[in-house]
Parts: sequence; structure tokens; C-alpha cells
Amino acid sequence: MTFNRRQLIGGAGALFLLNGCKTAHEPPAPNRIDKIGIQTYTLREAMGKDDIATFRMIKDVGYDYVEL
Repeated sequence: MTFNRRQLIGGAGALFLLNGCKTAHEPPAPNRIDKIGIQTYTLREAMGKDDIATFRMIKDVGYDYVEL
């Protein structure tokens, strides 16, 4: 059986998506990262305009940790 490029890429994408689907009875990974933050350097242009609004936006997006 031979595959063309479209079938190969589609199959690889499907496997990638299915790999992300986990069942509820699986235990959490032991090396899971619980704390995810953002560096303000990545938002330096917005920080230069309005610091407080940028921090509010960071919180609204869902980041709880900020590295100054």
C-alpha cells in the first residue's frame, strides 16, 4: 500500500491530535508543569505604553505568574 503526501500529513495530524486526547482515569504525569508565567520582555511595547493595563491584560488572558 502506498501513501501520497496528503494522506501522510493527514494521518500524522490525526495521530498528533489523538495523542493529546487522554482518558479521565489516567494519572497525571509526574513531571507536569503547574506554574506557567510570562516574561514582561515579550510585551515590552505594551509595557512602555501602559504598565497597569498590560498587567490587567496578562491576568485576563490567564497568566498568574509574571517575571519582570
